[in-house]
Formats: sequence, structure tokens, C-alpha cells
Amino acid sequence: MSSIHLTEGEMEIMEVLWECERPMGFGELHKCVNDRTKRNWKKQTVNTLLFRIRQKNLAGDVSESGRRLYIPLITRNEYIKKISREFLDRNCEGSFSKMLTALNGGEKVSEEEKNELKRILEEWEKE
Repeated sequence: MSSIHLTEGEMEIMEVLWECERPMGFGELHKCVNDRTKRNWKKQTVNTLLFRIRQKNLAGDVSESGRRLYIPLITRNEYIKKISREFLDRNCEGSFSKMLTALNGGEKVSEEEKNELKRILEEWEKE
């Protein structure tokens, strides 16, 4: 299985595509990424990052009136779910409890955190 993990730069581009919620031309995408990040990325940099994102099948394009417009092929929530599962499988033998134990690191869990975990588990049982 190949990873869909996004680099920081790739994530910046996906954030723009997710926030826009409509197909975007390259020029608009380039401007929005630079406006959002306060960087001055050249078109080639954005194009390279977009190419990598497309190779991971996380973004694609549609043609509209002869223009190529870019769209996300996965929602932000779907992306988070998939990379979380990748992390869990790769680092914790797929075990949620092993991940929680590792994250806790032997620290005492507050009552508030325990209650939140109980609430989450109860929601999962309903699904």
C-alpha cells in the first residue's frame, strides 16, 4: 500500500482546495495558496506539489469550457481517517488501544479525558 501522506506544502494546496469547495483554475489556486500561506511560491513550485498530490489520487481535474480546473478527490475528514489508519497499522499493529497507551506515555488520565473517551466509545457502539 502506498502512502497518501502529504508534505507540508502539499497540505497547504489541499487546504485551499478543501476550503474553496469548487473547481479552481491553476492561476487562482496559485494566488490563493500564496495569499493563505503568505509565501511567494513560484508557479513551478505549486505545479510540482499539485502533480505529487495528483499522483496520490487526492486531487484531480475537470475540464470546463476548455479550462483545466482542479478539485479534491477526497474530503479532509476522509484524508484524516486514512492517514490515521495508516499510522495505526504501521506503528501500533493496527491496535487503537496500543496507540492510546503510547500516546499516554504512563501519564495519569484526567477524569475529563476519561469521560470524553467513554463518550466516544459509546458513540462507536451505536454505529
